[in-house]
Amino acid sequence: MESGGAVFVEENAYRPYFIWITLLAQLAVFIVELVRGQQLEGSPIQTSPFNYMIGPGSLTLIQTGARFTPCMRPTDVGNRMIALTGNVTDARMVTDLCGFGGIGPGEEPNQGYRLFLAMFLHGGVIHILFNSFAQWRIGIPLERVYGWWRILIICWMAGVGGNAFGGLLSPPILVSVGASGAVFGLVGALLVELILRWREMHRPGLQLFSLLVTILINLALGLLPGIDNFAHIGGLLFGLITSFALLPSRILVFRGYRNLTILSIVCALASIGLFIGIIAAFFQVARPGEECSWCKYLSCLPIAGGCDALTPT
Repeated sequence: MESGGAVFVEENAYRPYFIWITLLAQLAVFIVELVRGQQLEGSPIQTSPFNYMIGPGSLTLIQTGARFTPCMRPTDVGNRMIALTGNVTDARMVTDLCGFGGIGPGEEPNQGYRLFLAMFLHGGVIHILFNSFAQWRIGIPLERVYGWWRILIICWMAGVGGNAFGGLLSPPILVSVGASGAVFGLVGALLVELILRWREMHRPGLQLFSLLVTILINLALGLLPGIDNFAHIGGLLFGLITSFALLPSRILVFRGYRNLTILSIVCALASIGLFIGIIAAFFQVARPGEECSWCKYLSCLPIAGGCDALTPT
């Protein structure tokens, strides 16, 4: 099939079921977090130290499914005492932190499903509002054009892959939650859509500049303490590759259909290979971060001890 120019696609071909269901699921999970926070820590909002995201503490997040490497695979942390709040009086054994039935004596940590569950958890009111707005603002227009199953694959590949990338490069005791990896995956999809539909867009060069600036600003904000920028970077990477694999099937913008098919196949294989490779590496690398000593600077500012938490000890 040959095409001499762009083929316009229908803007409202699908209903955005996936994004709305995702938003409702995240809200339900956040309510569960608050209830568990009250049960486990005596308050739905952590006040000591204060959670600036206005949400539960690390213990609650871990027990409801946060990415916490010692619960997922063997690490050098083993079953030592960990003080999540920095107060030694609050220290607990790793096996007592994990929840979901715990880890029995002699058992190895095996809660790998946290790579998926962590996408639906959020660190507080501010966190979930920001991510939900981004998913609504970006995800719904994309889903209307490309359908629920394409957006689901992009979000889940970016969310799980971003979590695995973050876990691979972060210290084992870092607690990470949120849909930010999936959000950056949607941003990657938005960038791919702009590239593929370049001829249809109004002032595409300006749109590209604006989108790139937005990406850079958000990645820069990810250098602030308490934010897992590795998950953002991983999510963006998976969003880009997976979108190049899936979105062209709805858009014929190249002169030759064969070129479009080749692009989709190559990116699909690359996306699957990278996904499997990063997850395999996450479960096999003994000390995340040591394999790449400079990688920590992708997720912190090297001033005033800002990178201390990401420095392996």
